[in-house]
Amino acid sequence: MVKSCLSIIITFLVFIGGAIYEQTYIRKAFDGLNEEFFAVYKKLSDETATEEDLSKAQNKWLEEKYKLHAFIPHNEIKELDLWIAEAVYYAKEKDYDEAKGKVSVTLELLEQIPKTFALSFENLF
Repeated sequence: MVKSCLSIIITFLVFIGGAIYEQTYIRKAFDGLNEEFFAVYKKLSDETATEEDLSKAQNKWLEEKYKLHAFIPHNEIKELDLWIAEAVYYAKEKDYDEAKGKVSVTLELLEQIPKTFALSFENLF
């Protein structure tokens, strides 16, 4: 009986620890990506952005994406992939308005996606 109760308590603590780690990791990853893409957005607004700026941000996304596959659904990842790829294309074509629009949506997704995984009232009920 004591071993069973102890096993349940340990399992519960491991579960809580994993949930805390997941929340912390997701928030940290998306905050870093948000900073990177916001810097690109500012450059696009000034029309000083280059394809390399967007490629650098895209590479940061690709690095994080590899790890985020373990935590978030592939549909969310695919959606970000598409918006980022389109932004890179438009930057290459020097169409800053279109690229800025794509990065703007990317920034919104980077803000909203982590909220869907947060331990909050609206996600629990």
